[in-house]
Amino acid sequence: MNPARTLGPAVASRNYDALWVYLLGPVVGTMSGAFSYSFIRMSEKQPQSTTTQKLSSSFKLRRLQSQAMACPLADASGRV
Repeated sequence: MNPARTLGPAVASRNYDALWVYLLGPVVGTMSGAFSYSFIRMSEKQPQSTTTQKLSSSFKLRRLQSQAMACPLADASGRV
């Protein structure tokens, strides 16, 4: 399904019967992807205090905290 090979001849021949797929498909795909991402990422509820703390902290700090939680035996340099 190459949009260029479909849209060009459809516009030239003024036959717009099947173009809804190319116009609606990306919108539906984007919406379903965003919903899936939100469902997967937000499925675990966290206490309110840690949520506000995580929102105010930097991305690097959150990444380091998640690495520390994933590997509790690692020291500050990341070695085990």
